[in-house]
Amino acid sequence: MSKTPCGRNMGHGISCVENYLCDQCAYIRKLETGGNKRTALDDIMSLKNFVKRYPDLATEQQVRWAIFQREHNGLRKSGAVLKRGGRIFIVVPKYREWLLQSEFD
Repeated sequence: MSKTPCGRNMGHGISCVENYLCDQCAYIRKLETGGNKRTALDDIMSLKNFVKRYPDLATEQQVRWAIFQREHNGLRKSGAVLKRGGRIFIVVPKYREWLLQSEFD
């Protein structure tokens, strides 16, 4: 048995150890996530908190404009922005990667 933390029951008839996945479930999770580790909640910030924490990076209006233009600037594909219940959240590691790969004038 692998010791990949999960707590998820895949319903395949193989009994997983409590809070751990069997090898089959671990493989399925790897396929589902592309092998990447999951984003920690600490990596997600509201837009307002993001611009407060990184004031030299961009103003709130500049980030909102980038979000508005997300189809053209690659921000949508990056997965760096989440919209839930009318609120905007930034996934900081993904935003950083997008920013480093973006072209600036």
